[in-house]
Amino acid sequence: MNGLCLVGVRQDWQPPFAVEVDNFKFTPRIQRLNELEAQTRVKLNFLDQIAKFWELQGSTLKIPNVERRILDLYSLNKIVIEEGGYEAICRDRRWSRVAQRLGYPPGKGIGSLLRSHYERVIYPFDTFQSGASLACQPGPQIDSEEKDREYKPHSIPLRQSVQPSKMNSYGRRAKRLQAE
Repeated sequence: MNGLCLVGVRQDWQPPFAVEVDNFKFTPRIQRLNELEAQTRVKLNFLDQIAKFWELQGSTLKIPNVERRILDLYSLNKIVIEEGGYEAICRDRRWSRVAQRLGYPPGKGIGSLLRSHYERVIYPFDTFQSGASLACQPGPQIDSEEKDREYKPHSIPLRQSVQPSKMNSYGRRAKRLQAE
């Protein structure tokens, strides 16, 4: 036996909830391939991985604010990689260039601030992913109750989706001057 079965259906039979083909109309949604935003999925995946990494280390990931904007960790990591990596940027002192590529104003010492945030948040994660070890950084002390805690989803993608203000100002004085 093959398991093949032939079902005979009467010609006048109408299945329930059937659509009348003659009267049925719909408007198709056009979705262009360049609008699929695969980059957004990659960014959210990165943020989820880094948040899970820090939770497994016993800490929660707090995304820092730089110049009243939430720091885009994904873009920071991507630019550091494009510029040749952490060691090359430190050696050539190009953190101010990284800050400019992220859209921060030049000459405010933001490069060194980005470096410290990168070293504290992203560098241990990158080192972990590369398989190396951070011998100089001791791990946080965790009691057994916290160790057994189950992983809970976090709101990092929601925080990363916050857009900067449209005025693109960097302080109260700039807002006041633009209004005039």
